[in-house]
Amino acid sequence: MREVLGIEPTADRFHVQHQLNDRINQTRREIQRKLPEAQKDALKGLRWILVKPSQDLSPSQQERLRPALESFPEIRRLVDSRDQLRSIFDDATIDSPEKGKIALEAWTAKVRTFGSRALNKFCDTLTRWIDPISRYFLSRANNGRTEGYNRGIRMLVSRAFGLPCFKHLRLRILGVYG
Repeated sequence: MREVLGIEPTADRFHVQHQLNDRINQTRREIQRKLPEAQKDALKGLRWILVKPSQDLSPSQQERLRPALESFPEIRRLVDSRDQLRSIFDDATIDSPEKGKIALEAWTAKVRTFGSRALNKFCDTLTRWIDPISRYFLSRANNGRTEGYNRGIRMLVSRAFGLPCFKHLRLRILGVYG
């Protein structure tokens, strides 16, 4: 069907970032497991701070993150690589899949040198899906609106238990989403 319509699948950047965030958290846990008991507390409570973009961190979150970045170079590399991937997706000069592919492959080569199993798994996934991911740079479109609608409809469906028929559920969905 894709061949008939001339459509090529494109991966959404937010799904890529979500996968990276999961791997960053796994790497944080790997690092934490290797630490002596006295140092493990330094990385507790950093999960959400590590996956949040640096520019979106509040002053208190930046203050909480600063000692970890100073004490653990691995954590600094994680944060820097996360921000670099985000900047690749935000870079307006990358306007073709070829340029995007080159930038993503360079990022992947750099991250593989870290020696983290979790990040290497992410790099394997990125390499496997490099063509659909790099096609994002053509239009920079995402499916956030569709996912928002789907989430809202799922919420309505979960509240709709007890409605006598599908017609009433349909009317509620149309009432909310037009």
